[in-house]
Amino acid sequence: MEPNNIFYPIVVEAMRLGADAIDVEYKHRTEWVYAMRQGAGFSIAEFKSSSPEGGALRKELYRLAKKKKEVVAFGDAEFELRTKIEDSFGEDAFHIKMRRI
Repeated sequence: MEPNNIFYPIVVEAMRLGADAIDVEYKHRTEWVYAMRQGAGFSIAEFKSSSPEGGALRKELYRLAKKKKEVVAFGDAEFELRTKIEDSFGEDAFHIKMRRI
């Protein structure tokens, strides 16, 4: 994943916070991004769904979900991302599991 990718700074922030996953949900015409740690989370970003950033984020998440895994470097460590799409009241939600390798 390239540093200029819309999702890269989100992943870096989640890693910095010690998260083990990222959840992205659509609610009220907004893409809500949560850093998760052991099932508890808090919002770290939000994008209006109709904005260029919101569209780019969803496009990247669909791309990641098609791949088996993605590797992201953070400092001197590498993390494996595994993305899956889940149903959330008829909308696609994304769960990205992060594991240090």
